[in-house]
Amino acid sequence: MKTIIQFHPSYWQRHKKQLCLVLFGIISELIYLLFLRNPEIQKNVYYFLMAQTGLFAVFFLASWSIARKDNDPETINPEKNRFLLVILVFMALLFRLSILDTLPIFDDDIWRYLWDGLVGSKGINPYAFEPGHPSLIDLRPSYFDKIGFKHIPTIYPPVAQIFFQWVNFMGGGTLLGMKIGVFIFDVGTIFILWSILAHLKMDPAFLIFYAWNPLVIKEFANSGHMDSLPIFMLSLAVLLFLKNKKIPCYLVLSLSVWSKFFPIFIAPILLGVSLAGWLTLILTGLFFYLPFLDLPIESIFQGLSTYHQYWRFNPGPFDLLYYCFNLFSGSITSAKYLLYITLTGLSIFLAIKSAYKNQIQKIYYCFWIIATVIITSPVVDPWYVCWVVPFLVIFSSPPWLSFCWLVNLSYLFWVQNQDMIAWRYGEYALFFLLFLCCHYSRNRKISYPSNSRDKVIFRN
Repeated sequence: MKTIIQFHPSYWQRHKKQLCLVLFGIISELIYLLFLRNPEIQKNVYYFLMAQTGLFAVFFLASWSIARKDNDPETINPEKNRFLLVILVFMALLFRLSILDTLPIFDDDIWRYLWDGLVGSKGINPYAFEPGHPSLIDLRPSYFDKIGFKHIPTIYPPVAQIFFQWVNFMGGGTLLGMKIGVFIFDVGTIFILWSILAHLKMDPAFLIFYAWNPLVIKEFANSGHMDSLPIFMLSLAVLLFLKNKKIPCYLVLSLSVWSKFFPIFIAPILLGVSLAGWLTLILTGLFFYLPFLDLPIESIFQGLSTYHQYWRFNPGPFDLLYYCFNLFSGSITSAKYLLYITLTGLSIFLAIKSAYKNQIQKIYYCFWIIATVIITSPVVDPWYVCWVVPFLVIFSSPPWLSFCWLVNLSYLFWVQNQDMIAWRYGEYALFFLLFLCCHYSRNRKISYPSNSRDKVIFRN
């Protein structure tokens, strides 16, 4: 008995991080099984928010326990480190698989993906007709009523359309088939980020910020958002950039841009003044748009133009800009144009500023600009915030990790199908308050990881 009593404290000291991770993983898995698989969650926003809050509480505790800034990768036993990573990745896969076959919770985008894939597979240009067009009545599938905005043609770029058609072919045009396609790229991002951490000689425990992030898991494994494809491409482009593989980096970044347009704002930083880089970006876009050019250019971008003119959901700082324009009888379109011009100027400024910086500082500027694009956007859907999360693996940021939780408050829209202004203001007020607290804290100094095994610290 005496031997057993002496053994346990020693065993705990040697394996406490692994044991903590297993414990937090089991608690998280129980929440996914008991709450997110429960059909009742589809009817009750508050029930969903309670489940997400519980998952984030466990996620924050798990992250703090294994990815603290005082963890030095040089002091970690490689064998224990591998065991920790196996647990981390295994549980990440288990979380995703647990809800992969569930219906999307308060979300309908995946039905449009399936529709676009179906239409494209029939040889019909998805940019030509909106889903509700009379000429497409014979094509209407069983899920047709679940498709949102049937009066608007597709807004998704050509690489996304190819992805939808590929999934339609491979997955039989089913909900699960589309989710599996999204799942593949989501899991691929985990392994790309693992490779980035290994390349930078950073503590691989930081992988938890993406792998276990409840927002990422919900938006990809449950809702099936196609953003996992361009985020995978962007993460791969960052890895190739860090390895000085320029041409592959340019190509993969181009695929990300033409899957969804967010990465265009970081292109000036990663491409710089490289003629080969900009030609790759332009020619890749022309190549993938070529099959759809049987339509006039304005028809191809009709859906995107409608989105640009009228969409506004869960905005933060953009609301202030919009109200200022309203004082002078300005339109929401004018406010958006000013925002896009400002963001483009900021992107170019950071590209110039980073010209003589090292690689990791350039990646930090990429994080900075993509985070600014998201937080100032007229549309801040929860899955848009997932674009920031891969950068959090390298540049841990408490305000942005918290915003991954706070942005779930936007789902309160579904309570009465209208904007819950007080909750939205609270969402952004808490984010900016935490941002300012971190900025003025004693540990606000920024340091960048390098190949000399520098540690990453928490920062805003």
